[in-house]
Amino acid sequence: MHPVLLAVSDATIGRGRQNNLVLEVGFYAVLLPLCVLTYRYVEAPAQRWGRRLVGRERVPEPALSRAGSRS
Repeated sequence: MHPVLLAVSDATIGRGRQNNLVLEVGFYAVLLPLCVLTYRYVEAPAQRWGRRLVGRERVPEPALSRAGSRS
């Protein structure tokens, strides 16, 4: 997410030679809520979907891993 935000801020505000504390605080004030939103509405649903998909299609363990468990 931060590369996109950096590209947008560079195109609109630009980067100075020295860091500006106000711009850094503003950057994080925008970045962190965006990260929370993308996690909640993109990442978490994709993880749930992946878990459901894996739960439906269980692949049997290879014979080597079962044979190695015998002692």
